[in-house]
Amino acid sequence: MSIGVIDMEGLRLGIDLGGTTVKVGLVDEELEIVDKVIYRSRPLDEMAACAEFSDQLKAFVVEARYDPAEIEGIGVAIPGTVLGAEVELLPNIQLDLQLLLESLRDYFPNADLAYLNDANAGALAEAAFGAGVGYRNVLYVTIGTGIGAGVVIGGKVIAGAHGAAGEIGHVSVAKGGRRCSCGRRGCLEQYASARGIVRTFREVGANAPSVYESLDHQQDHLAHMLMPKHDADSLTVFRAYEEGDFRAVKAVDVFAKSLGFALGQVCTVLDPDVVLLGGGVAGSAHVYLSKVQQVFSESVIEPCRETEILPGKLGNSANLLGAAYYSMIQ
Repeated sequence: MSIGVIDMEGLRLGIDLGGTTVKVGLVDEELEIVDKVIYRSRPLDEMAACAEFSDQLKAFVVEARYDPAEIEGIGVAIPGTVLGAEVELLPNIQLDLQLLLESLRDYFPNADLAYLNDANAGALAEAAFGAGVGYRNVLYVTIGTGIGAGVVIGGKVIAGAHGAAGEIGHVSVAKGGRRCSCGRRGCLEQYASARGIVRTFREVGANAPSVYESLDHQQDHLAHMLMPKHDADSLTVFRAYEEGDFRAVKAVDVFAKSLGFALGQVCTVLDPDVVLLGGGVAGSAHVYLSKVQQVFSESVIEPCRETEILPGKLGNSANLLGAAYYSMIQ
């Protein structure tokens, strides 16, 4: 995938399939999001479920006061390895891609369909019209329910021989550590994804019950108010960190050290001009970025120590924008 800003024609849908949510954006010719909706993730591995989802998309377009026949392209960002028609390593979602594409064709007969890895979609968008503009070599890391990365070298998004380039979530950061969905232990995703952060938070709390005995009523109430609402509720952990919650302090420390170390290893190999962070967790970068940069500098080879690590410009919309853009340039 070569990067270059191309004038898009007509309206396009960008779909970002995530382990917790599905983000959908209606994107116009200026690469602006006309309207956006977020759904809870659900299995998309049976035709009835895919048809229901496609019907939701059609209703979304109609509610935005557009004709579904006007949709000229649909891009789907997938949290797994993508090589041709083969999609693998999908630990966070249940998906039958061919059924989904068949359903989308039924509901949007005039649309060109395209799909790619979600991190590659984010990298494509950030490099073409986001924070990566002006850089030839970009490492884009998306952190949400899982972790992935898109690699841009010489202005091209690199998918790799097996579609697995950028699977940074499965870089080992803890020998013999937590069991990962990929079957190995100690993967970055188990410590620095939204779920990994929440898991550390809960484990620290469970292993230190004596701390709660010393809390007064007000502190105890705050501690319970700052409990994550679900397994991927990292935002509550980051809020708890800013309140000085000891569980959150430890969770953020483990997160930052794990991410900084992994980025150091990857950047020693790739030597990018810049590292960009995207996904839901990137919205709290002000909490952890300095620590990540510090650990990164200690972990990477000396010539790369000044490599900047920055939040992406496109936020949570990078993947869906990249998917919509890809439906135009593929």
